[in-house]
Amino acid sequence: MKIIKQTVYIDAKPEEVYEAYTDAKKHGEITGGKDNKELRLKFAELWEGAVG
Repeated sequence: MKIIKQTVYIDAKPEEVYEAYTDAKKHGEITGGKDNKELRLKFAELWEGAVG
């Protein structure tokens, strides 16, 4: 098994990135699509694990 690690730097405050994924309106504006609640919940779980 090969493990791949990827790092992405985003020029924004952590709070702004979090809101972009968890706020339905902002997420839709960024992606051009509808809100994906399941994706947001998974991201929130990961975010809590990273900062909690």
